[in-house]
Amino acid sequence: MKNKKDVIIGETKGLLEVQATSQAVAETIVNISGESEGIAIAVAFASSFSAGSLTLIGFENQGIIKTCEKADTVKGIASGEASASAVASAAATAIAIANDTSSATAISSATAVAEAIADLTVVGIDNLGKIDTGEGKDIVMGKASVFAVAETFAESLALAFASTDKGEATAFANAVASATAHATATAIGIRGGEFNLGDGNDAVNAITAGDAVKIGIQDAYIYGGKGNDAVNVVVTGGGVNIGIQNVLIDGGKGNDTFNLQNGSGDIFGGKNEDLLILEGHFVDYKFYDSDRPFGVHITNADNGTDLFVSEVENFQFTGDSGITYAYMDLYSIG
Repeated sequence: MKNKKDVIIGETKGLLEVQATSQAVAETIVNISGESEGIAIAVAFASSFSAGSLTLIGFENQGIIKTCEKADTVKGIASGEASASAVASAAATAIAIANDTSSATAISSATAVAEAIADLTVVGIDNLGKIDTGEGKDIVMGKASVFAVAETFAESLALAFASTDKGEATAFANAVASATAHATATAIGIRGGEFNLGDGNDAVNAITAGDAVKIGIQDAYIYGGKGNDAVNVVVTGGGVNIGIQNVLIDGGKGNDTFNLQNGSGDIFGGKNEDLLILEGHFVDYKFYDSDRPFGVHITNADNGTDLFVSEVENFQFTGDSGITYAYMDLYSIG
């Protein structure tokens, strides 16, 4: 019996909503006659604090997964939205009425405070163990998308009214409303663990999108093995875009392609002709000598790139269309 290809797919989506509502009402009324004196003070304070966190994972591996010899697929897809809303309302009313020769004083103060915090993490593939795809043209894909929304509404109303005939009337009203909302979100395509791609022309694809912090691959070790393998990262949207973060990639044997966009980690091309692709232009980066074989330390302070690269023969930059730089072309080394 022939082995069939393995297809492992996990998908999830979710919504994190955090709300905080605060209302404070203070009211004083002084209405006196004759030659008397009256004073009334009302103070109201209300506060509301609400916080929530949520992690969504498309596919989670806590052990060892080993697929067969065919063209296998391991895929994790996760999407989520974080919403934080805060509403604060404060109303203060002070009424002082002095009849005849009386004295009336009314003081009213209201304060309302509301704060909401939402923290969402979305992960396509969360690998706590090892994924070994064996032989064949295999695909590992982690896809995560996230959006964050923060809304606030604050309303304050202060009303002071004083009335007198021959006496003295004083009215003072103060209302303060404060509302703050924070919605933070992080999308990670592939997180953690070890990936052994084995033999064959395999691909690891990490895709993240949204308007918050987005990371293609984080805290992972990828070994390409034999074959012309590819590690592709696509991070799009507003906010912070990080291609890889603390990642070790060993291409093994074959003409491998590392399309990483930006980020931090160690890249070993291995045997044969390998290609590293980064975003932007050649002139955006600084290249420093390294004691590794065919080694170079590549940095870019603007996009957070800090890569230690060795045994990679060719380099491309997405802003320099159609140009391939050989290792020896990195004239800024040293």
